[in-house]
Amino acid sequence: RSWGDDYFAFWAGGARFLVLNSQLFVDASLCPELAEEQERWLEEQLESYKAEGPRGPLVILQHTPLFLVAPDEDDDYFNVERRARRRLLDKFSAAGVCAVFTGHYHRNAGGRCGAVEVVVSSAIGCQIGSDVSGLRVVTVTEAGVRHRYYGMDQIPER
Repeated sequence: RSWGDDYFAFWAGGARFLVLNSQLFVDASLCPELAEEQERWLEEQLESYKAEGPRGPLVILQHTPLFLVAPDEDDDYFNVERRARRRLLDKFSAAGVCAVFTGHYHRNAGGRCGAVEVVVSSAIGCQIGSDVSGLRVVTVTEAGVRHRYYGMDQIPER
C-alpha cells in the first residue's frame, strides 16, 4: 500500500510550503536512508528558495513540534530532540522560514525563535488539558501568515 510522499512542497496563496516527515527527526534508527533523503531534499528546497529570492512567505508543515514553548526547553515525547531542533531552527532561520505549523501535543502551544514562529495546534478530538476541540484558521498572503484557533462553537461563517 502506498500512502503518498513523506515530504513534498507546494505554492498556495503566494506562499511556499514544505511538508516534512517529522518522525524522521524524532527517531530514524530503522530508516536512516529515508532521513538522509529528506535532509538532502530539505537542503535543496531551502537553498532554492533563498537563491530565487523570497517571493512570499516560507512555511513548514510537520506533525511533531520543534518545541512547545521555548527553543531551549528539555527534550520530551511531544517535541523534537534538542540537537535536531537546534539544527533545524538554524536552517529555517537562515532560509527565511516565517512559521512552522505542527500538532501532536493535543493542546495549543508555541513560541518564537527569532523570526521563526512555531505554532502548535490542539486537536479536533481527544483533548489533553483545557483547550476545547477546534481548528486553526490560517490566512496566507504574499505579505505574510496570520492564524487563529477557534473552538468548534466559535468558527466564523466566513
